[in-house]
Amino acid sequence: MKTTLTRFAALASLALTLSFLPSASAQAPADKPKLATASASFQEIFEKSLAEKKGITLYVGGQAIAGGVTRIGTDVVELRSQELARIVVRIDRIDGVAAH
Repeated sequence: MKTTLTRFAALASLALTLSFLPSASAQAPADKPKLATASASFQEIFEKSLAEKKGITLYVGGQAIAGGVTRIGTDVVELRSQELARIVVRIDRIDGVAAH
């Protein structure tokens, strides 16, 4: 009788533990929107800044570079600011972009 109760308690404990584990469907819902790649997101912000003549801030190596986009190349973006007439930044060096 004692081994039956011990077995029952062990099974009940296991069942209780398993009931609190998250299910696989709760971890990765299928309808969750996917994020675009960084370069695609950067490109979108560059094009919007160029079209609307609005400023952006680039974050490169811990530095903030503010300006308006004047040209977009395949691997560089060119900005201008009140202080500088021409700023050329390699897109692969950009850590982040903020649109104003």
